[in-house]
Amino acid sequence: MRTRELASVQLAGDLNRELLRQLNAVRLRAGLPALRRSRDLTQAAVAHSRSMAKHGYFSHTSYNGSLFWQRVEQYYPAPQGVAVYRVGENLISAPASISAATVIRSWMQSPPHRENLLSRWAEVGFGCVRAVNAPGVFDGETVAIVTADFGTRR
Repeated sequence: MRTRELASVQLAGDLNRELLRQLNAVRLRAGLPALRRSRDLTQAAVAHSRSMAKHGYFSHTSYNGSLFWQRVEQYYPAPQGVAVYRVGENLISAPASISAATVIRSWMQSPPHRENLLSRWAEVGFGCVRAVNAPGVFDGETVAIVTADFGTRR
């Protein structure tokens, strides 16, 4: 394992925007409504991607051991009196140059990830970061880490 110090973690806003466009195109072809971007889900997703980059792990479980839905709920709470509250999450890590099309294609080829993409969600937030010299499981490489958090509250 390389021991270089993490040089930087930067948001990949271009990838965020293109992921939403590509995901909604896939959903529309499947006869599903487009998802709205959620500021709350985006904050949850960005925080998780940054945490994975900083601490060198790759998991739906948070660095502190909490389950993904517990982490997401901190940012995207269920308002009192809602009848439906659901959240889901997709992750991917890849070379820093990964495209939105490749992310969506990879998720569509995995049954559980595909199910999330094509479920009856209302909102989504993406947290895409590029980490230089990422520690731990990333072995000092420069990587893209993408978290997609999905939600429905009604």
